[in-house]
Amino acid sequence: MSTSIYLSGATGFIGGSVLTALLETKKYSITALVRSEEKAKAMNDIGVKTVIGSLDDFDIIEEQTYRADLVITSANVDHLGEAKAVVAGLRRKLKDTGKKALLLQTSGTSILNDDSNGQFEGKEIYSDVDTEKLNAIPASNPHRHVDTYLIDNSADYDLAIIAPPCIYGEGTGPKGISNPQSVQIPTVIRQGLKNGAIQQVGQGKHCWSSVHVKDLADMYLIVAEHLLAHDLKTLGREGYFFAETGEFKWGDMYNHLAKYLHKIGALKTDQIQSVTTDDEFVKAYGNIEAKVGLSQNSRSRAEKGRALGWKPTHKSEDVFTDAEREARLIAKQLGYIQ
Repeated sequence: MSTSIYLSGATGFIGGSVLTALLETKKYSITALVRSEEKAKAMNDIGVKTVIGSLDDFDIIEEQTYRADLVITSANVDHLGEAKAVVAGLRRKLKDTGKKALLLQTSGTSILNDDSNGQFEGKEIYSDVDTEKLNAIPASNPHRHVDTYLIDNSADYDLAIIAPPCIYGEGTGPKGISNPQSVQIPTVIRQGLKNGAIQQVGQGKHCWSSVHVKDLADMYLIVAEHLLAHDLKTLGREGYFFAETGEFKWGDMYNHLAKYLHKIGALKTDQIQSVTTDDEFVKAYGNIEAKVGLSQNSRSRAEKGRALGWKPTHKSEDVFTDAEREARLIAKQLGYIQ
């Protein structure tokens, strides 16, 4: 009987790419949470079992996590309701079987954010082996309210948390089912096109680590395999895993995008515009929520994954090359170029 995995977020950018990596192993029986009959049929056609519901359906999530050998969450990293349902299912499994269940949670390196607002390059670089430093991050930081809830309850299950940085590349999830596009860089491109110029936050001195989505999916696969083998040594409050292949300064990215979009005729200028206040940011980007991923420093190092054998194939500079692919694609989709 094959190992069973319950996956939330399978139609998303990260989750879809993780789904493909899992399917390619031909080792797992996968059940995905989807929102519609249409998505369910498409998933069924590629060999994925489904349950129809949302992250607010406590009973559905609780039951699926109870049944699965491994739970992987990759939908909404800030949804505490999903986390509570998952914990309930895992706790029931421990009570009924006497065996600890397994959870691979998705977070993000926005947990590392400072208050730079683009004005300075952060000196703090976090390694995923720095357990005490990571657990000292306030619960008020992005994603930490869910992370801390899961960590605080992890005596009842084996918990690993993958916290990706800025992700780039085309998603490898099933075509026509999963979202192929990331968030941060595409947001800068779309809003820059809409506003007629790329909008830089502050002086653009803030840095983010980055990873290609294919390398990230490989990290999920490696951590999942070690969880299932019960040989992962760092769990619970020691369970953070970063995934990065370098970092970039946002000012360099803003300028690179401005020059490239001007070069292909999508923008009339290659000059950037700076936004500093919250009001200016909302005017440029449409909402204040996007500021989390576009204005602060978030510098991470993925030591633990590499120690497990993670071997990413992309280099630090590839984020700029892929940004050009993304810029041309979005400009064409929105009608700014032919």
